[in-house]
Amino acid sequence: VAEENLGRPLPIRFSRIERFEGQPRTFFSETGIESLADSIQADGQEQPIKVTTKLNEPGKFVLIDGERRLRAFALIYKRTAKEPVIDAFVEVVRDVKQHFRKSTLANLQREDLTPLDEAAAYQRLRVDGDTIEDLMRLRGKSRTYIDNYLRLYTLPEEVKVLMDPNRPKDIQLTVTQAIDIA
Repeated sequence: VAEENLGRPLPIRFSRIERFEGQPRTFFSETGIESLADSIQADGQEQPIKVTTKLNEPGKFVLIDGERRLRAFALIYKRTAKEPVIDAFVEVVRDVKQHFRKSTLANLQREDLTPLDEAAAYQRLRVDGDTIEDLMRLRGKSRTYIDNYLRLYTLPEEVKVLMDPNRPKDIQLTVTQAIDIA
């Protein structure tokens, strides 16, 4: 990367970017993706995604942040049959642990992150060595908040299914109810 390009997003062809398999976020609203694709087609890409180079594969990149935008570009590609070019910042990531951490930190700032995805992110950070105090500082949340979300992670799958954001609200288990069960 030439020095004059430092701090600027680079245009990268869609086919050169792969999803990050360790993506902490699992729920994506299809209507939200469609709306984002419409917006990008009408007005262009507002915010660059973040990627890192793929180990041992020159010219390939792995997503760090911007899964919704990448999915929107996939939809645009499908609609137009023309490969899109995506603006992306390229960041250095030294290993999978750091990659997950960067992706998690970006996702924890999202308002629409599901409680179970948030719980799974905290659990993964704990497994990677973060303490409860680290998580409290990271999120600006109380010990009780972090403890409760870590409890959500331990719920049986039969209970987690009841929290699915696609379920009608009147039969969806709330966070409070799930914490009580946990």
